Amino acid sequence: MNLAIFDIDGTLLKSTGVDDQCLTSAFRKVYGLDLPELDWADFSHSTDQGLSVEVCERWAGRSPLEAEIETVKRVFVDLLRAQIEAQPERCTSVPGVHAMLDVLRNLPNWAIGVASGAWAESAAVKLAAASVALGELPATFSHARRDGRPALREEIIEATIHRIAEGRLDGDASVIRKVVYVGDGVWDDRATRNLGIGFVGMRHDRQEDRLRAEGAREILHDFADVNRVIETLERAMPPVAASTYQASV
Repeated sequence: MNLAIFDIDGTLLKSTGVDDQCLTSAFRKVYGLDLPELDWADFSHSTDQGLSVEVCERWAGRSPLEAEIETVKRVFVDLLRAQIEAQPERCTSVPGVHAMLDVLRNLPNWAIGVASGAWAESAAVKLAAASVALGELPATFSHARRDGRPALREEIIEATIHRIAEGRLDGDASVIRKVVYVGDGVWDDRATRNLGIGFVGMRHDRQEDRLRAEGAREILHDFADVNRVIETLERAMPPVAASTYQASV
């Protein structure tokens, strides 16, 4: 059995711009910080939970209270909902998503799921706005571990692999032949390299350079050609080391 696991923002949805804007605004409001423009690639964490901790640590010089993170989440979701209602074009599905998910759901040799750095609450707002229904797909979102530490991207992906194995494979992970993660960020590239699983980049804006520099071998711009998507998933390999890619171009 092959597993294809998808990120949400920038991958299933064209939502990165509004998501980044609203999350940064929530940090400014709740933490009372005058933040500069932020590039999530410069952070250790690439998840809503992790960024909520790291932003406070970097700019406020302290760890946030759990109640503050919950307030960030609430403010963020409210801002996100308002922005999308005002400008629905800022949160739409990547072309071909619906047909692609339907086809993969029904292939006997593929099982699919979602592993997102977004909080479940914000992901639900965006998915609903773009009319993308995950249904019963195994999914894991940004969260805090039992020890309070933000779950890493790698741990979120691993949790979805476990959910697929339990729900689709009767708990027998030994039948998994291949795992592929589809994502848009350099953090996705790095996480798959760390896990040793296949990676397919998604850049609907066609800005591939950063993923290529991180060693991405396969990049899609949409899901419109389902056969091409499946062929790309079948070819997918772990990213090469960044230095190897850079040395070869």
